[in-house]
Amino acid sequence: TSINVSDAARIGEIKVEEGLRDVPAVDVAETGFNGQTSVFIRGAASYQTLVMLDGVKLYDPMDPNGASNFAHLTFDNLERVEVVRGPQSALYGSDAIGGLISMETKKAMDTFVNASFESGSYYTTNEAFQAGAYINRLHYTVGGSQYNTKGISQAEAKNNNQERDPYGRTVFSTRIDYDFTDNLTAGGTFRFATGR
Repeated sequence: TSINVSDAARIGEIKVEEGLRDVPAVDVAETGFNGQTSVFIRGAASYQTLVMLDGVKLYDPMDPNGASNFAHLTFDNLERVEVVRGPQSALYGSDAIGGLISMETKKAMDTFVNASFESGSYYTTNEAFQAGAYINRLHYTVGGSQYNTKGISQAEAKNNNQERDPYGRTVFSTRIDYDFTDNLTAGGTFRFATGR
């Protein structure tokens, strides 16, 4: 199953876990507003779902089982998100008993620039940008976003909990590829995400 990143952005989905909620046999559990977010495929444990970005395994080193945390993983600068369920996931080893979620960073095939700004209640803002170019066999993209909100409370208001729990997230991503020949390409990706 594939998640169309352009369609996800068009309907206002920012985080990968929002897109995964629409995939059959995939369950997403989030502990509070932007808290620990786990993905379960076909009823398997979250650590039995292999998560990869450009062929590199993503996992939370603080988790004793090495499961992935989707809390701050956004669609920024992503081109494709694939979800593999069923026996095909066995090709990826014991980490993929439940399935595989594979993400690929956008590779520029032409020159483009995109930017957006959103604002809403609770002093919420989201700024995002993406740019890329293809020049003389060199492909590069860069993108990122910054999300801030100041008014959400994770505690139940009915128990007279009035404190606000601000949240901020910054994401930056880049990919560079160089085509030495039609059949030989070298490149690298960098992705940074922080949330507080």
